[in-house]
Amino acid sequence: ELECVNSQGRRWEDMPEDMLSKIFMSLNTMDMIDGVRQVCSSWRHAWRVTSSDPNVWKTIDLGMLKSVFIPTSVQPYRWKTALKLSHLNVRTLVFDIDLYLKDEHLTYVAQRSPYLKRLVLPAWNCITESCIEEAVLQWPELESLTMPCSGKHVFKHIGKNCKNFTELKIMDGPFDILIAANISYYLPKLKVLSLRCSLIHEEAISFILENMKHLEVLNLSHSLFVIEPEKPQWFLTTLDNSILEKASRLKRLITCENICCAFCQRMAIDKGYLNWYKLQSLWRTDEVSSLACPLT
Repeated sequence: ELECVNSQGRRWEDMPEDMLSKIFMSLNTMDMIDGVRQVCSSWRHAWRVTSSDPNVWKTIDLGMLKSVFIPTSVQPYRWKTALKLSHLNVRTLVFDIDLYLKDEHLTYVAQRSPYLKRLVLPAWNCITESCIEEAVLQWPELESLTMPCSGKHVFKHIGKNCKNFTELKIMDGPFDILIAANISYYLPKLKVLSLRCSLIHEEAISFILENMKHLEVLNLSHSLFVIEPEKPQWFLTTLDNSILEKASRLKRLITCENICCAFCQRMAIDKGYLNWYKLQSLWRTDEVSSLACPLT
């Protein structure tokens, strides 16, 4: 435990509780969970009061948990602690791209976040379709999802259960006509779609623009465009004029015009499949502000 005396001889334990609460409110999720063990015992009451405020837990960002799996044999489970402290108040939940959840983890999360509006889960290779379906049933208020390209089966469940869903970000293409058709059929009222840093089939984009009449914002920044699906290794860095014409009805079409862009250069080197683990937290960025995840 820290000694509660500052350099002027004043005792830190005498700091007003409202000031302590402001300090605790500024902490990120992991600091809120771990930091209490390091503070003065007299501060812990203020921490308990602050942690009981539902506003503290509206956004839970587990970006500090960076491992290829969530350990289930080591205590304490910090992600479980965060959800327990939230008392079902979490509205936004962010997982790191290097954190691979399993069915048991997603089930636990879904049961404790019934009012979730935004989920950022860029990797779910270890989660079954049936588990995702059960999780979506728990989230009728879901409005926004960031997901890998491999999870196209989720669109059906979202379309059926999440009537306010309007924002979708898909990572790690290829984004082909099959995915486009699924989105168009099951999510016809989608307003925002981000496909930044993806390998995109032009016919898929054309299909989206022709069929999704409610779409307002389309982010294609730093993407590569495949003209012939049977030859995905042949790609362009700019869109065909016919697609640009179709996109003119949108409120906002986002593309990258910077010929020196490091992201675009990296995409070309990696042939459309970015190695995000080399780019640290850059996967969190997005030209659509509501889909960005600044690391706190």
